[in-house]
Amino acid sequence: MRVALVIAAKERGKTTLTKKLAHGIIKQAGAKGVHLRLLVYDTTGQWGVPYERWEAFAERMIDARNAVVVIEEATARLNSRHYSNAVEDAFIAARHHRCAFFLMFHSLRSVPEYLLNLTDDIYFMRTNDNPGTVARNYTKWPAIYDAWSRAQTAPKYTPVHVAIDG
Repeated sequence: MRVALVIAAKERGKTTLTKKLAHGIIKQAGAKGVHLRLLVYDTTGQWGVPYERWEAFAERMIDARNAVVVIEEATARLNSRHYSNAVEDAFIAARHHRCAFFLMFHSLRSVPEYLLNLTDDIYFMRTNDNPGTVARNYTKWPAIYDAWSRAQTAPKYTPVHVAIDG
């Protein structure tokens, strides 16, 4: 399975897109006779799941198998202040554990470099990143920089997808 980032400013459609992608993976797996469960860390109330403390959710996520895992507000939980080897290991083992991860960030600059190195897909919509900062810091990833640039002029709610070759 895969690790995907959904990166956009507030009110740009991150949750709507992620719901579509997550449910699509579950439906596609079901058509092949594979049951995937949905695990959502939802601080926004948009998924209709009860609130759960991050620590408790992270434990469930680390142990997840055959799942689609969504982290709303990854900006606040997956940064250098909250780094966890166990959480990183869950992303590394995504394929072996048959898990797909969707991590939602508000800006490209909020994504830790270790996550960019583990990512298979990025879906960009408009962000509030400073173009000069992005140009300085992300040109070593030309496909990411190009997709981010295209997203900044795309119509609102229109994602620009980039598959990262690993």
